[in-house]
Amino acid sequence: MPDSGWPRIPTRLLLAFLDAVEKARAEDEPRRIARITRAAQGGALVYERTEERVNEKTGAVTRVIEKRFAPPQWTADAWMLERRDPDRWGRKVRFESPEPGAAGGGSGKPPELLDVLTEVWAGLKVSKDPRALPPPTTEATAVKA
Repeated sequence: MPDSGWPRIPTRLLLAFLDAVEKARAEDEPRRIARITRAAQGGALVYERTEERVNEKTGAVTRVIEKRFAPPQWTADAWMLERRDPDRWGRKVRFESPEPGAAGGGSGKPPELLDVLTEVWAGLKVSKDPRALPPPTTEATAVKA
């Protein structure tokens, strides 16, 4: 085996690094789930402004606090369900064709690549002989900006 020039890292250091990465990911996951859950519930403070007003006649100070909170985000719940149980909550993709003879045949199954390419080729109305195609151009055209 040829020498790559890179230093060899001892196996014990690699294993320690992998353990540290797994531990960090395990500690990070609950934090992220909690954030998604909080987003789904809404109510997070997104804006706060405090204003103090002084009554010129009485000298009384009035404090006005304006707060705005995030609305609940149904998409966070949908995202969590979609990933927890994709068979039940995941996106369902259906391929339908209005014509029975078209690619996929209106069966709800994805069309085969060959069927799609055959339809595209038929739509081009060109010879199937590659020598009949125009030769590729190599000259560049200038475009004014």
